[in-house]
Amino acid sequence: MDATERIRTNIIRIRKAKGYTQERLAYESGMSKGHLSEIESGKKSPTITTLAKLADTLEVDISKLTSK
Repeated sequence: MDATERIRTNIIRIRKAKGYTQERLAYESGMSKGHLSEIESGKKSPTITTLAKLADTLEVDISKLTSK
């Protein structure tokens, strides 16, 4: 599994575990639902800034989004 796939999988897993919809996570992290959808589907790779916003919103350390 490459880094993009690992990040994508972690975002989805943590988002669902926290009970967030894509719409809620996108809104609370300040991005469009479409952009989050593209990240979760693997069409786009998130920037470090985007990862930091997602980690803050999900209340996890950024390493949880990037780790195996």
